[in-house]
Formats: sequence, structure tokens, C-alpha cells
Amino acid sequence: MADEGSLELAQQIVELQVKIAFQDDQIQKLDDALAEQQQQLLDLRKQFSIVLEELKQVQNMLSEFGPPDPPPPHY
Repeated sequence: MADEGSLELAQQIVELQVKIAFQDDQIQKLDDALAEQQQQLLDLRKQFSIVLEELKQVQNMLSEFGPPDPPPPHY
């Protein structure tokens, strides 16, 4: 009887170890995905800053030509 209890306890321990190993693997995958997304976010912010700066340069160039002509009146 004691052997059956020990065997059952050992089986439960093995099942818990398997679950922990699975959870550790999943946590590592989530951590890797989060790190990759963070890098993508940083890259996108950098690209956005570049585009914003280029837009400002274009606006400055256009302002040198004066305001745009007013639209014609509608009849």
C-alpha cells in the first residue's frame, strides 16, 4: 500500500514537472515575442520621426511659394 502511495506521489510530481517545463517554455516564447515587438515599435518610432521631419521640410518649402490660390467661387 505504501508503494502505491509513493508511486502515485511520484507520478504527480512528474506531471507537475512537465507542466512547469511547459509553462517555462511558453513564458520564454512570450518574452521573445514581446522583445521582438518592442524592437519593432522602436523601429517604427524612428521611421515616423524621419517621415515627420521630411513633412516639415516639405511644408517649409511650400510656404516659400506663398499661400495657395483661393478656390474659384461656385455658381
